Amino acid sequence: MDDGKQSAIGLWRLSRMIWRPVWTLQCLFVLVATALTLPLVTGFTGIAVRSSAQPVLVDLDIPHALVGFPGLVVIGLALLLWHTVDLLVHSAQLTIAHERMHGRELTIPSALACVVRKAKPLFALIIRFALQTIAIGLPFLLLAFGILRFQLHQRELDYYLVERPPEFVLALTFAILLVTLMVFAILRHLVDWLHALPLLLFEGMSPAEARRRSRRLAAGHRARYFIQLLGWMLLSPLMITLTFVASVPLALKVAELADHRVGLTSLLVILIFTLCAAVGLLTRLIGASFFTAYQTRLAPSPDAPAPPTASSAGIPWAVAGASAVVILATALGTYSWLESLSKDRPIDVVAHRGNSSEAPENTLAALESALAAGADIVEIDVRLHPSGKLYLLHDADLLRVAGTALEFRKIDPEGLGKLDVGAWFDDGFKGEPLPSLVEALEVAKGRSRLMIELKSGGSRASLAEAVVETVEAANMPGSVMLMSFDLELVKRLREQKPDWTLGLVTTSSPGELDTLGVDFVAVGRAILSRDLTLRAERAGIDIYAWTVNDGIDVSSAISRGVRGVITDRPRTARKVIEERAQLNPAERLAIDFLSRIGLVHDLLQS
Repeated sequence: MDDGKQSAIGLWRLSRMIWRPVWTLQCLFVLVATALTLPLVTGFTGIAVRSSAQPVLVDLDIPHALVGFPGLVVIGLALLLWHTVDLLVHSAQLTIAHERMHGRELTIPSALACVVRKAKPLFALIIRFALQTIAIGLPFLLLAFGILRFQLHQRELDYYLVERPPEFVLALTFAILLVTLMVFAILRHLVDWLHALPLLLFEGMSPAEARRRSRRLAAGHRARYFIQLLGWMLLSPLMITLTFVASVPLALKVAELADHRVGLTSLLVILIFTLCAAVGLLTRLIGASFFTAYQTRLAPSPDAPAPPTASSAGIPWAVAGASAVVILATALGTYSWLESLSKDRPIDVVAHRGNSSEAPENTLAALESALAAGADIVEIDVRLHPSGKLYLLHDADLLRVAGTALEFRKIDPEGLGKLDVGAWFDDGFKGEPLPSLVEALEVAKGRSRLMIELKSGGSRASLAEAVVETVEAANMPGSVMLMSFDLELVKRLREQKPDWTLGLVTTSSPGELDTLGVDFVAVGRAILSRDLTLRAERAGIDIYAWTVNDGIDVSSAISRGVRGVITDRPRTARKVIEERAQLNPAERLAIDFLSRIGLVHDLLQS
C-alpha cells in the first residue's frame, strides 16, 4: 500500500476517533463566540441608532450604523474575539487528537485546562499571526478600495448597483481580482504557519520559535499543503452555494403557488438562509474533524504507539443542548431587538398618471381607477395650451395616446376636444377625452390629493400663473403638490406661493438638498439610496421614488426611508405595504439584500 493511501486511511481513522469531542467543542465555540460577539455588535448598533437625530428610523439604519468608522472598529473587535475563541477551541481539539493518537484519553475539560495553561503564548501567537496577516492583506484591500473610489465617485452607490454601467463592471472586476490575489497570498502565508500551533502546544516552543520551525517544516511541501488547504477552505462555501442554488427554484415555485404573498416570501427567504447556515455548520463540523486530524498527523512522534480503536463515548448532549438553547435565545433576542428598532411611518401610494396600469394614463378614468385602488395621491402631468387652458398630457405630441403626430400646442381647442385618448389602451376606454386640469380637480376634490407635474414647454411665467389661478379657483391649494423637472419654474412658484407644497423631479443626484427650496424631491428608483433619504430628512425634505412597479421595489424603497412611492400599480403597492407591516426588520433586510444582488427578484413580483 503506497504512502498516500496509508496516510488517507490514518487520517480517516483518527477523524473517526475524535469527531465527537471535536463536534462538541465546535458547538461550544459557536456558543461562546456568539455570546461574546453578537451582543457587542447589536449593542453598539442599538446605541448608535437610538442616539441618532433622525426623525424616522428605517430598516436600513441598522447596517448604516455599522459602516462608519466606530462601527467598523466594533466589527473588527468582534472578528478578533471570534477568531481568538476559534483558535483556543481548535487548540483544545488538537490536544485531544494528539493524546488519542498516542493512545491516551483526555476529557474536554482537561483539554480546555491545558489550553488555559498555555494562554499567554497562545495569545502571543494569535497576535503575531494576525499582524502578519493584516500586513499581507491590507495593501490589496487599500488598492481595491482606491480603484472603486476612483471609478465610482460620481454617483450614489445604489445607482451603480442597479444600473451596473461599464465603469462599475470594470472597477468591480479589478477589485475582485485583487481580493482573490489577497486570499491566495494569505493562504500561502497560512501554509508557513501550519505546524506552528502543534509545535507550541506539544513541543513547548515559543511563538517565534514555533513560527520559524513551522516554516522550515513546510519547505518542500508548500504546493501540496496549499492545494489541501484551498480545498478545505472552499468546501463550506461550495456546499452553501449548491444548497442555495437548489433551494431558490423551489422557493420560487412555492411563492408562485401562493400568489407571491410578501409574508410567505419573507419566510421563504429566511428558510433559505437557515438551510444554508445549517449546511454550512454541518460542513464546518465535518471539516473541523478532518482538519484537526490532518494537522495532528503532520509531524507525529516516531515512537508513538498505535492509535486506539474509535471511542464509543457518546456526545455530551448537555453541552450541545445548552449551545442550542443559548443560540436560540440569542436569535430570539436579536429578533425582538430588530423589531423594536424600526419605526414605521405611513407611506404614500402615489398613482402615476392615475392608475395607468388599469386605465389610459392622464384621464379621468385613470383618476377614478386610482382612487378605487386605494391611492393616497394621484400624480398627473399638466401642459399649458396657447389658449390658456391646462390639459392632462405627458408628451409634447399626441402620437402615443391619440395616434396623431401633431404637437399639442398646434392643435386648436376644438380639435383637442375631439381627441380619443383611451382607445390606444383598450377598446373599453374608446372615446375617453383629453381632460383639463379643472376637470381633474373636480374629480379629486374632497377625495384625494393631486401631485401635479408641470411640463414646461413655453413661458415659465405663464405656466406658473395658469396653474396657480386654476388651483385657487377650485379652492384646493392644500390638496395639491406641484412639481417639475424645471427648477427655475419651481423657484418661480415658490416666489408666488411660499406656503404651497412644491417639489423637484430628477433623474440624477439632487446635490445640496437644503439649497433647493422645495418640500419634496421625486427621484428615479435607480438613484434612490439611504444616504439620500438621510440627507433629505436632515433638510426637512420628503423623498418620493418613481416609477416603482413591483413588490420587491416597493419594499426596497420603503427600507430606504422614502415618504412615498410613485407607481403605475397602486393596488400592488398598497398590498405590499399592508403585508410588509406584518414583517420584522430582519425579514425586510433579508429581502432588501437579496433584491440588491439580484438573486430572487421574482419572489416578490405581483
